Amino acid sequence: MIPGGGGLFYFSHGPCRYIGPFACYVGFSFLLHCYTYGLYSLVFSFCYRYYILLRPPPKIRNVAMYLILLYVPSLLQFVVFNLSSDSENLVKSRITKVFGYDMSTECVSGTARILVGKHYFHHYM
Repeated sequence: MIPGGGGLFYFSHGPCRYIGPFACYVGFSFLLHCYTYGLYSLVFSFCYRYYILLRPPPKIRNVAMYLILLYVPSLLQFVVFNLSSDSENLVKSRITKVFGYDMSTECVSGTARILVGKHYFHHYM
């Protein structure tokens, strides 16, 4: 990831580059989504353990409902992050303009302008 010129640019150097830059972007987005949900689940795990020390364990149905509610923010992050990507040509031209890199053979994805309203949510989630 390279931030600069008001954008975030992701250079991909792996098997996903044979599928396309959007596949790399979705893969990175899924990774961030899993990381966020894992951190939320860790906090929930400690809260649950503390809760059952003081009270009887809740019903399995209630725990499942809490986990689903806990999943909603990271799912929303995943969806918004994927919707905020810009086209490969726009990202390549922006990188060439800002940094002067030769982008003819690179697999890049990202957001050319993060200061647009639709991009605020996923950068601060």
